Amino acid sequence: MLDETKVSTDASPTTANTEIELKLSADSKSLAQVRRTAFWSGSKRAQTRVLDSVYFDTIRHDLRARGFSLRLRKVGRRFRQTLKTAGKAGYFERAEYETDLPEGRPNLTEVPDAAVRAQLEDISPDELKPIFTTHVRRSRKLYQAEEGTAVEIALDEGEVRDDEHAAPLSEIELELKEGPPETLFKMARELSGVIPVRLQTQ
Repeated sequence: MLDETKVSTDASPTTANTEIELKLSADSKSLAQVRRTAFWSGSKRAQTRVLDSVYFDTIRHDLRARGFSLRLRKVGRRFRQTLKTAGKAGYFERAEYETDLPEGRPNLTEVPDAAVRAQLEDISPDELKPIFTTHVRRSRKLYQAEEGTAVEIALDEGEVRDDEHAAPLSEIELELKEGPPETLFKMARELSGVIPVRLQTQ
C-alpha cells in the first residue's frame, strides 16, 4: 500500500476504503531476494518509513470473533484508528474504516459506518485492551506490469510483541491499485517460484 494506513492526504478525519491484498510470509533473506527481482528493481524508487502500531481487542477477543481487527497508530500529533473487516472468500478483499483521534485510545463510536458501529455497540471502551504491538520498517514501491494494472509491493521487517513474548516479523504485502484481482495471484505465483514464501490466510 502507498501507506498501510491507506490515508488519503486530504483533510478528512474519517475515511472508508476497500482494499484487495495478499500477504506473504517470508524471512529476511527472502525480502532481500525480492529486491533483486524485476518487480522491485524495475519500479520507481522505494519509499521507506518506520511504523509503530498497537492492536486492540477485548480479553474475550470479541473483535476477532466477529471478523474485525482494530489498530491504533501515531500519525503526526494525532492517532489514526483503523478498523478492518475479515477478508471475503476467494480474495482478500477487506473493508477498512479510518478515524483520526486526538488521544491514544480506540473509540469504536467514531467508526464512520453506522452498520459496522451497530455490530460493535455492545463493546465498551474500557473493554478494549492492547493485545500486541508491531514495530516495522516498511519499504514500498508501485509496480506496473502492463497498462491498466498497478500493484503496490510493501516489504515489512520488524518485530511483533505482547506482554510476554517478542518475535520477528517479516512479510511481503501485495495490494491491488488498478486492474483485476487475478493480477495479485499471478504476482504471488511468480514470486513463489523464485523465493520461499507462504500465503497468509488471516
